[in-house]
Order: sequence, then structure tokens, then C-alpha cells
Amino acid sequence: MENKKKNLILLFFGVLVVAAFLVWSALVSVWGQEDKITVNFLDVGQGDSILIQSPKGEILIDGGPDKSVLEQIGSIMPFFDKKIELAILTHPDNDHINGLVEIAKRYEIETVLATNEAADNAAYAEWQNILKEKDISRLTPEPGYKINLGDGAFLEVLWPPTDYYSSNLNDTSIITLLDWNETEVLLTGDAEIEVLDKLAVENPGLDIEILKQPHHGSKTGASESLIKSFKPEYSVISAGANNRYGHPHKEVLDLLTKCGVKILGTYELGTIKAVINKDSYQI
Repeated sequence: MENKKKNLILLFFGVLVVAAFLVWSALVSVWGQEDKITVNFLDVGQGDSILIQSPKGEILIDGGPDKSVLEQIGSIMPFFDKKIELAILTHPDNDHINGLVEIAKRYEIETVLATNEAADNAAYAEWQNILKEKDISRLTPEPGYKINLGDGAFLEVLWPPTDYYSSNLNDTSIITLLDWNETEVLLTGDAEIEVLDKLAVENPGLDIEILKQPHHGSKTGASESLIKSFKPEYSVISAGANNRYGHPHKEVLDLLTKCGVKILGTYELGTIKAVINKDSYQI
């Protein structure tokens, strides 16, 4: 009986130690975000999903093609944090919206940024129903709309204009620029060459450090004028290993290599993190 009592006491204190460690780890994770912004290019296979962690909270851009985003986010965000301050749906193709549906079921989303473009797929219909049922605020931003990330950093919408129409959903992708002093990150959705060339013309003098390569490294997003104009140091390609589309295409890899851009792919490296401080960044 005495041994049993002793074992129960040891078990109780063991549970307390583990719980204290988990809480401490989570708090360190939160406190450590106060002077930095982390851009997580999530490994969600053949799709796009980007989690931005800032002093103002989390922004999730797209959710990838399936439930894998849940595991990815669960390994990054503290276990007690079930709130996404802002979700951005760049465009409603399945490889961007499916995972967002799963996130919306399990997390509290404060606000959604999306265009008025609709899609003829089951995930889009479910997404619309969830927004309505949970009464989630929805905004359709104009270019120039800025989201405050704290300490002078912001995420700015560059594309599309609200009156823009294209039968190609990829070209309606919301394109955003994360800007914090000396570091700029361009997040392009699945935008294709015509839009990207236009973006380069409309934003002369913009130098960026990190480019989220458009359309998973497809040749349809291989804009030489954008690469030469914006001069990225790194290009991050979000694609699945051995995917059926052959992404990233050789034309894209050749262009990036020719222009001296370092290539990073989730299909080889898994989740890729860019940690940005006020005056520098690391990948």
C-alpha cells in the first residue's frame, strides 16, 4: 500500500513537471515573437500555405490541398493558441482553399481577406457556409490596403484591383508584400506572367529579399521582368515531391539560376522559415 501511494505521488509530480514544461515552452514561443516576424512556408504537399507570426498575431495565407496544414500549424503555434487573427484566401482553387476549410472548423478566425471570385468546387461552398455560420468578418481589399504587423512592419495588398476580372482564377490571386525596414517578402499566390509583368511595371524600384515563387514553380509564373526588376535573393517554391504537374518546371529553375536567385523548395526541405528582425533576416 505504501509503495502504491508513493508511486501515485511520483506520478502526480511527474505530470505537474511535464505540464509546467509545456506551458513554459509555449510562453517562451509567444514571448520570443515580440521582436521578430516569422514567415513559415508550410510543407503541405502540392499546394500553398504560409503562416506569418508577428507581434500582432497570426496570419494564414491559404491552407493547401488537405488536412496536412493542421499538423504543420500544430507543430508551430502554442498548443493553447486556437486563434488565427487573419486568414487570406488568395483564390479559391482546391490546392489553396481545402486546408483553410479544415482550419476554419478547428480554429477561431477573426477576419478573412478574399476577393469576390467564386469557384465551382465543394470546398468553396463549405467555406462560404462556415464563414456564415461562424459569423466571420470578411473583407475585399483594394491594392494599397495595409495590415499592421507591429513595430513599423506591415503586409500590403498589391493585387488585384476590385474591378479586375479574369476567367483565369490564378490571375485573380491576392498578392501581398511584407515590408519591414530592410526586408521585403513578396507573396504571389498563383499569379501568372501577364499579371506579374504588370506588377513589375507598377512597382518600379521595389527590391525584395524573398519571393514566394508564383504557381508552385510553374512556367506560367516565370516572369523574367519581375525577377530582373525586383531582384530577389531567394525564391521559395511550394510544391509536392514528385508531383504530377512536374513542378517546378525547368524553365523556372533556369531563369532563377541565370538571375542569381537562390532556390529553396518545400518538396526537398519541408517547411521553410524566414525569421525577420528589424534590420535583417535569416532563412
